[in-house]
Amino acid sequence: ELIGKSREHALGISPETLFTGADARRIRDEFAAVYRSDTFEEHEWMQTRENGTRLWLHRRVVRVDDGLVAIVRDVTSRKHAEVRRAEQIRVLEMIATSAPLEDILDSIVRVLQSQISRCAGAIMLRDDDGTHVRLGAAPTLPPAFAALVDGEPIGPDASPATLPVYSCEPVSRSLSEPRIALALAGSAVAFTHCRALPILGHDGRAVGSLALFVSGDAEPIDGKAQAAELAVRLAGIAIERTASEKRIRHMATHDALTGLPNRTLMSDRLEQMMLQAQRYERSVAVVFVDLDNFKIINDSLGHSAGDDLLRETAVRMAN
Repeated sequence: ELIGKSREHALGISPETLFTGADARRIRDEFAAVYRSDTFEEHEWMQTRENGTRLWLHRRVVRVDDGLVAIVRDVTSRKHAEVRRAEQIRVLEMIATSAPLEDILDSIVRVLQSQISRCAGAIMLRDDDGTHVRLGAAPTLPPAFAALVDGEPIGPDASPATLPVYSCEPVSRSLSEPRIALALAGSAVAFTHCRALPILGHDGRAVGSLALFVSGDAEPIDGKAQAAELAVRLAGIAIERTASEKRIRHMATHDALTGLPNRTLMSDRLEQMMLQAQRYERSVAVVFVDLDNFKIINDSLGHSAGDDLLRETAVRMAN
């Protein structure tokens, strides 16, 4: 039953023919070694059934008085769990080594897709402006899907894939809307259902969403809830880690009060400009802007008023 053959078909078949997917010479040597030494041998391999399905099997061969006994177990679930753990560790290593966020999210989606049959996933992010979403990863979805969700406003009328960014709640819908069906039309699978989960930050605010698209004859997403929740947690860690690093880099090169580039960034940019000027025989000018009588503002109205004046000056200069 494990290998997909009836008892009648299995009887009389040589082991190397019965156990497909394993090296034939290795099987013969393994059985012969056990028979000669009166020990046992263990081996795992991927068995391909006649209907094309594949599964991992574990074989333990022992000697008995009148021959050999091969005890075979299905270890597919364990092997898949090992693969998932390895992939999850790889994603965590990418997060720890500050790999690009797009690469991390791409890996998270691909790992999840490998666990759910006939499924495609996508991760959307809350944009820096806080009012729109941008596509973080959709490795197997057509470009039309990216055009649909990239820049989509956050709100109650958003598509099912991005709605959790607004509601902070899971969304489950059939793909009956023409605009979504059109965006997914180029996919290899005819998707019929969307299940989207919010990606929450440490403060409970949605920083993005994970959307899974499945076809009607695929296995239920609910049966893979644990895998989806783990993917959401990993995505949340990666997004917040990247945002924290971005804030730290910004703090190191920008003034905390005005948000303008500070002396460190100015020195770096000025050095680059001077090198370019020397190379192309051009000139560089540095303009110094002073606020006359600024001390009077601090002394008469207080330092908070002086800070307000500096912030307003920075806004006008930037504009």
